[in-house]
Amino acid sequence: MNRTQVTSLIIPVISIACLIGGGFLLQNNGQDQVNASRSVKGTTLNADSIHVSFEQVGGKVLNIPVTEETKVKKGTVLMTLDSKDVDLQIEQLRTQIAQFNTQISQQQSIQLGYTRATTQEKQAQLDIAQAQVTESKSQGTSG
Repeated sequence: MNRTQVTSLIIPVISIACLIGGGFLLQNNGQDQVNASRSVKGTTLNADSIHVSFEQVGGKVLNIPVTEETKVKKGTVLMTLDSKDVDLQIEQLRTQIAQFNTQISQQQSIQLGYTRATTQEKQAQLDIAQAQVTESKSQGTSG
């Protein structure tokens, strides 16, 4: 084979290699092993998924029953945290709820007192009007 024949074969060989590589990537949907394992329900535990799962959770870790690259299922306990901080927060929230309930009761008592005062004021106005009518009737019969 001469040099021109080898050169003319390089382009088709590279094209075929690219097609095979592209087909392989399409078969895997462009996912590597880590991304592919995330899409499966019973998946492999890795450090990235733990970090993302527990970003908003804080506390002292008491127990880690599974290790990285262990197969886990939905609902498997990955780690146990110390619950003291959470328990304190729950107790503080319960105390706040009790305070709010007390404030609500006080507001309801104030509202009830306001309603009574309004009713008494209206009754007093009616009594005044009735007294004026009685007075005008008595002046009309005497005069």
